[in-house]
Amino acid sequence: MKKAILILSLITCISFTIGSAFYPFQKDEEKVLAKSFEATDAHLDSIEVHIDLKTPIDIDEIKTTLNIDKSQTTSIQMPHKEICYVGEQKSVFHKIENDLVTSVDFILKDKKDLNLYREIKKTLAKSNTEYQIFLMYKGSFDREIMEQEMKDITAKALQETNTDFIEGGFIRENFLTTSGYNKTIQNHITTGGNKVNMNIAIKCNADEDRAYVIVGTPLIYGDY
Repeated sequence: MKKAILILSLITCISFTIGSAFYPFQKDEEKVLAKSFEATDAHLDSIEVHIDLKTPIDIDEIKTTLNIDKSQTTSIQMPHKEICYVGEQKSVFHKIENDLVTSVDFILKDKKDLNLYREIKKTLAKSNTEYQIFLMYKGSFDREIMEQEMKDITAKALQETNTDFIEGGFIRENFLTTSGYNKTIQNHITTGGNKVNMNIAIKCNADEDRAYVIVGTPLIYGDY
């Protein structure tokens, strides 16, 4: 399975919580996600963030929000997209006409840069912009993961954070995905009448002799 089609189908058929993010809950959200990932014992490869903007924002405004120093930025222009590099950090701006940004992806260099994630949420909340933000920890194992171990890893990640199992947990083509709900995390989406704000995916690549783990809130955005 090269792709798991999750986001487009979910976003079009579920109602999800969009709007203000309150600072007291942000660190709780980060702690729960970090603890869940750490429980998998995978090596951390990156922390990634995706923001969907219901009201498009001017690209210069979002760059200011992201604290991007233009003097240290290398940009690549593509149709309806701009890719910015500031050192090792990569940001992708998805644009429509008149340089308005509809969504942004960026990769944090390390956990210290979670301050940037907090500042972005605070700035967006103050601007009264409707948005949905996805935070993801991505990691890997230097070995294959068998089916039972996938299930054990997922169960431990849920148990260590007191996250209720909601759906998933089945393995198909060396791939497992599970969704849960954690009361400590304020934001959530609703699917099938259930609240969901934790998503765990494990995929084994036999050709590379590696396994990949993603833990995200409220969902994992994009391809696995």
